[in-house]
Formats: sequence, structure tokens, C-alpha cells
Amino acid sequence: DLMFALADALDRRPRPEALVIEASGVAEPRKIANAALAEPEMRLAGVVVAADAAHLPALLDDPRVGAQAAGQIRAADLVALTKADLADPGPARARIAALTAAPVAEAPQGALPVALLLDREGTEGGAEPAEADHGHGHGPDHGAAYASWSHEGPEAVTREAAEAFFREAAGVYRMKGRLRLRGGGGLELHKVGRVVQASAC
Repeated sequence: DLMFALADALDRRPRPEALVIEASGVAEPRKIANAALAEPEMRLAGVVVAADAAHLPALLDDPRVGAQAAGQIRAADLVALTKADLADPGPARARIAALTAAPVAEAPQGALPVALLLDREGTEGGAEPAEADHGHGHGPDHGAAYASWSHEGPEAVTREAAEAFFREAAGVYRMKGRLRLRGGGGLELHKVGRVVQASAC
């Protein structure tokens, strides 16, 4: 059914700029992501898993659903920590860190900036850096902060160094850039969570 739905969306005119698939609480998000990756006309923007700061430790310790919840977190490119304004997020963050190196973003009242969820700039002409966002207009700021950084300069790097940097940038959810390579040519890199894509430009 999912593959038929994706094909239907791609056949629509005008074609959607982005598709967001909201899975059920018992879904396997990486399998859903793989279905999207199987469609050559689509590019995965990332897997976001919502985790309840107040109840996650107990959920992971539940013998009936704990393994499934842990598997969902391991599949995440980004963990959205909800209800961190209602409970101490420390225990939930510790349990998440034991399962994955994916970054964690607090989502007060369930709000996350669209810039974190959708890569809508595409690959042509570079990307404008997103502004730092504090709650994104959804009620008071409960300490969640989203920062961005950009750099432009004349430096040239080796392809191996560029790819290693993108792979090892812990705690960063999304990166993209065009790099000048030593010896000539360029490289366009995109990183979403743990997935790195590189192509000549």
C-alpha cells in the first residue's frame, strides 16, 4: 500500500515538493524509509522518531514493547524529545544516548522547526542557512534551541577528508555543502542523520 501511495503522489501534477509519512507507534521506521529509498525519483530527508521524555525509560523497560521502542530509536536520524517541559529530560536523554548517536532535539508542545524536518532547498544553487529557532512560535521557549552555521572560503580539501568530516560530525542532524577539491573539481555533500551522500559537481 505504501509503494502504491508513493507512486500516486509522484504521478500528481503539480508534484508535491515533499512527502511526510507519519507512522504508527508500532511501525518500523527504517523499513518505511527503505520503501522511499527504493523509488529512484525520491530522496530521503531523514527519519524522525518522537520520544516521550516522561515515559520513555519505563517504556524501554517494558518486557512487551521495550525492544520495539529501542529499535525505533536506533532507526532515528533525529530523536524529537517531547514533554521535556513537563518532566526531567535527563533520564530519557541518557537512555537515548545508550541506543544511538543520533542528535536529540527537544520539542516543546510537540513543535519542531520545519527546517529540521524537510530539506526543501534542493541541490541547485546552494542552500541558505536556517535561522536559529527557539520554539518556532509555538508557545513559550522551554529551552529547546536549534542553531545553524555556514562557512564560505577558498580552502580546498581532499575527498577523503571531506567525507570523513561529514560522517564523524556527531550531534549534527543536517549538513550540506559544495567543497573545492585539491587537484581540481568539486564535491557536493549532503548529510542527514547518519546517511552521507556525495556527488561530483
